[in-house]
Amino acid sequence: MLEGMDPHSLPLIAATEGPHLRAAASAAAEGLFDGLPEPRAVVLITNESRARLAAEAVIALAADARAPITIARSLPRFVGALDLVFVLTDDPGDPIAEVLAEADRRGAATVLVDPGEGPVRSAASPRTIVVPRPALSVVGSFCGYLGAVLGALTAARVTALGPAAVLADVADAVDEESIACAPDRDLLVNPARQWAEWMRGHSVVVAGEGDVWRTVAELGAAWLLDAGVAAHGTTVADMLRASVALAPSPEAAIDDLFHDPLIDGPADGARVLPLSVIAVASPADAPAVRARLEPFDWARVECPAEEAEVRHPLVDVCVTAARMAAAAAYVPEEG
Repeated sequence: MLEGMDPHSLPLIAATEGPHLRAAASAAAEGLFDGLPEPRAVVLITNESRARLAAEAVIALAADARAPITIARSLPRFVGALDLVFVLTDDPGDPIAEVLAEADRRGAATVLVDPGEGPVRSAASPRTIVVPRPALSVVGSFCGYLGAVLGALTAARVTALGPAAVLADVADAVDEESIACAPDRDLLVNPARQWAEWMRGHSVVVAGEGDVWRTVAELGAAWLLDAGVAAHGTTVADMLRASVALAPSPEAAIDDLFHDPLIDGPADGARVLPLSVIAVASPADAPAVRARLEPFDWARVECPAEEAEVRHPLVDVCVTAARMAAAAAYVPEEG
């Protein structure tokens, strides 16, 4: 959980996924990455969970990568003038500033997703490409990191996944999702509120099929933890493997949500929160995942990208991430 985060600020934070992605799309469209050379190797430097999940999603999505892509917390010894280094952090005072400066000293091309004014930005040399952050943004963004890295890697001819036009389409789709999930839309027409209603008062497992969707599932669990929900992100296969142990039973339900063992004494028997499982999937994979989870009435498969007009892996991932962020923001609301 982000230090000091107020769960009531989550709706505003969730709504920034689109603007962060739009900033990355604009940077690509304006040619910010056009001077990047084709690298021998790519290193994604981060100390933070959301940025690391975005980095893992980049590797999983960029199956056509023409250079190895590595995730690290510190600068690998091999990095030199032929390599490309990204620094992804939400903390403007992160010690990762030293890594950025060292990468530049070694002659590597460097890209910084701007964390705001502070030592990290100051460590960027005139040669470092700094991807702007949206105005009034207070935290980093999974979608923004994903868009910035893939936009730069596309310009550097490492992958073809993130040209400027595609990033703009993805940003449009995320903006549409944000409108559909806006606070002024009630439960009947707001899919994020419907997710939140289903999760509220439960422990939640978020599951995804394969490496790409496992990162989205872990991201969803991180958002839920920020909202105060006991949550875990995993793969569909691991969730199914544990399904016997996870299956709710009458004894597993909480009789009294307001029972305090320190005041009221021990409850009768072991009591845990009832379970909800959400499996997230792409439109192509959703039918198969629904078939696998059909026997479990405490599990549901969600595929927000089925409603998007544009079909692209980045649309699938980013629209789903945006809806999960919005849903987590609504969980603390009164039912």
